[in-house]
Amino acid sequence: MNAEVSRRIFVGSVAAGLPLLAGAGAQSFAQSAKGAAHVHPADSGAPDAVLEHITRQLAGIHNRAKDRGVTGEDARAIAAHFRTMTVYAAQIGLDDRTKKAFGALLKARGKEAALYVGVDKAAMRKELKRYGIDADERTLDPQAVDHVTRVRSRDDLLKSGLTGVLTRAAVTFDTIATELDRRGGQTARVVRVQTWETGFCQQMNREMIRLQMDAAFVCAASFYYFALTGACAMITAAIGVQSGVYLYYC
Repeated sequence: MNAEVSRRIFVGSVAAGLPLLAGAGAQSFAQSAKGAAHVHPADSGAPDAVLEHITRQLAGIHNRAKDRGVTGEDARAIAAHFRTMTVYAAQIGLDDRTKKAFGALLKARGKEAALYVGVDKAAMRKELKRYGIDADERTLDPQAVDHVTRVRSRDDLLKSGLTGVLTRAAVTFDTIATELDRRGGQTARVVRVQTWETGFCQQMNREMIRLQMDAAFVCAASFYYFALTGACAMITAAIGVQSGVYLYYC
């Protein structure tokens, strides 16, 4: 893959989803559902301890990778954290509340207009910094996601909630880990390798764009359900690692 083309794809595609935190501290959508089977701190707008812990773990991986490059161990750890979060989300009924919050977003914005929901950059950067993540300014303006990917992301989130996003991301990071290990354990900062299989780089770019769109929707839905604020930052940290691999290898 041509290096200059790859850089343009990277800059454009990373901009697509890093994340949408307008109103992240707003009243929880779940407060209107007092009869929920699981009463949880997130229902009252309080931070969820497990979500906070996993998000900070991912923020740590993001920051270490930013300093010394991405390893297969980093990618595998992200996949493991996502799988843990998937189990926890199922335990507390997070999918149903995520779907309701996202449905409320679509109703408020319009099902088609919500595909291009806007960004509150200041709120986003503030929330990310709470976890120690310093987002690149180039990544804060969504623009490069194609319409088909936006629609697919929207429809899948309505169908499978947050666990669908996390499960898909876990598979992606396991694949990245395997490929980094196959290259002998080098970090993604050692050298830009032009000989990686074109198919792998193209697929990783597609998966990165998709995860960015998933993040955009999760972050926007956090206006209606506070617990998704942590999930938004969690996915964003993972995207930073993923984009680092793509930038330095593809």
